Amino acid sequence: LRGLDTCEKFRQSVPPLGRMLGSAGMFNSGTNLVTRLMKENCVIPERFNKYAPDGSKEDYGIRWQCPWGKHTPANFKNNHTAPKNEEIIKDHCLPIVTVRNPFDWMVSMCNIPYTARWPHHRICPHLVEMSSNGKKVPVGVKVKLAEQWLNFDSLA
Repeated sequence: LRGLDTCEKFRQSVPPLGRMLGSAGMFNSGTNLVTRLMKENCVIPERFNKYAPDGSKEDYGIRWQCPWGKHTPANFKNNHTAPKNEEIIKDHCLPIVTVRNPFDWMVSMCNIPYTARWPHHRICPHLVEMSSNGKKVPVGVKVKLAEQWLNFDSLA
């Protein structure tokens, strides 16, 4: 686990009733599984004590995504807000980020590409192609994130 050193700082800087955990990560990285595991196994005691027994997991501070979006790049945190998250203080959400083995992730993107677009109908993940002068060049990828299309040099 990485980032455990930030937990104490988070607890010291965020009031207990404001604390939240939210899932974050790329498509096909396991964010839905992590969210389910958090909702089944995590509790923020102060929020639970306030909202139990009839509160939702969201009331208890266990969110299905961070306020800036589940699949949104971290550098968008301060300039993008996911729908229905306008009232959430972003720094009150501790992101729980999933990362997957890169090759397995790329293969999974071949099967379910979500909003990623790149030529991969015959070869997948199709990371390079031959240029007209015989050199290998990366195959570009276009991905819709945070309601905008972003261009990347490669899926890798």
